[in-house]
This record gives sequence, structure tokens and C-alpha cells, in this order.
Amino acid sequence: MSQETWTIYALGGGFGHLQRALALARQATRQQHVHLLVNSRYWPWVQPHLTALFDPAARANLQVSWRSPDLGRAATRAWIEHSLLTAPGDRLIVDTFPRGLVGELATLLSRLPIPRILVHRDLNPDYVRVQNLRRFVTRCYDQILIPGEGSQVPFADLPTAQLLAPWLLYAAAELPSVAIARSRLGFAHDPRPLAIVLAAGRADELTTYGQLLATLHDHYPQLCWCCLAPNLPPDCPVGACGDHSIQRSLSCQPQRWSSAGEAIIQSTSVKL
Repeated sequence: MSQETWTIYALGGGFGHLQRALALARQATRQQHVHLLVNSRYWPWVQPHLTALFDPAARANLQVSWRSPDLGRAATRAWIEHSLLTAPGDRLIVDTFPRGLVGELATLLSRLPIPRILVHRDLNPDYVRVQNLRRFVTRCYDQILIPGEGSQVPFADLPTAQLLAPWLLYAAAELPSVAIARSRLGFAHDPRPLAIVLAAGRADELTTYGQLLATLHDHYPQLCWCCLAPNLPPDCPVGACGDHSIQRSLSCQPQRWSSAGEAIIQSTSVKL
């Protein structure tokens, strides 16, 4: 099979969209070019760690276009329209939002004569109903991939849907030992069980994470608590945070091609 370019639309200000896109890209770049479109505020935090995620050959196949999540609706729409109309790639993979983050894909998808794949996560049923998304997804997407969400999500019963295991950045065999992980997180000499809170939601959610950590820290002193975040959340208790950079706590060894990549390669039909 000749090398293709996969465009992954992963807009969303939190960490989830970026994590899924990087997990897929880490597998796909071994065989394909990948262009990520992201606006996660966590991208500047993750970017310095790409060499730990991708070997040199795979990294050469990765292109990332990033815009701030504070860009605004009109500017975000203009950026996506320009990106997809000028360089759509050979396949478009859309994470979570079938119509796009600001609805820009609703009129754009029909102008892209390439296979279109939706990475389906659970969506608010009211949103699905009001936007008539079942009809839209059936008409505009050639395949639906459901990584780790199970069969209860809104589009799981559609004939093009495929259930997959969760998409994770690292395989279990790549993770360091417990001792090494505790050392890198700054808890090598604390014998208590270690509990970790990943504070990687939207910026306006960080205060909630800090308050949660403070409550857990006070109520469960028999545990040591670690908050992983690019910035210390407000109200996070002093001493409850280890190394903020989660990427430093993980090592990387190549794994085999994933079923997700194989599933995407199989999506070749185009419905306009």
C-alpha cells in the first residue's frame, strides 16, 4: 500500500482529544503521513516530549497544526476551512464532534471527496437529537470507530460502527516499573500507596481539581497524593504535587501496528 496522508481533526481544549489523536498518530506514522489539527491548551506542554513518543522515522511523518483554544469561533472556522480545503489529505479522521467543534464541518464534509472516519465518544443525547446527528453521521461518515466507549454510545448500532479497545499512548509493556515510576514522580522514599490525579480538563476546571486534591489529601492521609498537570491547580495543597510532566515518567518502546490503524485503512468508500 502506498503511503497516505491522514488528517486527524482533534479540536477540543482539554487533554482527551489530544491524547487520542497522539495515540493514533503514534501508530499511524509508522506507515503513513499524519497531519494533526489541534487546539488543546496542553499541546505546548506535550510538544517538547514528542521525541519520547515517536522514533525519528515516525516523527518525520508527523505534522501538527495548533491554534489556541481562545482563538474564537470565526477564526477557528476560517482556519479549519482553509486547512481542509487546501490540504485535506487522503483520509479525514474526526474526533468526537461530527459537525466540528464550532459546526464548521456541517457544510464542509460534502466538499471533501475522501474517506471520512468518525472517532465516536459518548455525546449528550439532547445534542444528538437536536442536531439530528444520526442522519448526519450516516450521510457524511464512511466509518465510525468507538475506542473504549462500549456499545451504549448513540451511534454504536449503526452498520458502519466498530468497537475497539481504548486508545492509549503507551502499551502496558512500555511502562516503567513501579519503583522507577515512583522515583520519577518524586515519591521514591515514601512507603505509602501513591494516588494520582490527572488535572487535564479545561482551564476553568483546574480549580475543581485543586479543591478535590485538597479534600482527598485531608481525608486520606494514609495515601500520598500526586497531581499531574502542566500548571499547579489553584488550592492544590503544597507537597501534594510531584513532577508535573507526566511524559517524563514513561518510557517508550515500539509496539506492533494497532487494530485502529487497520480499521481506518479498511475504510475506502466515499459517500457524498
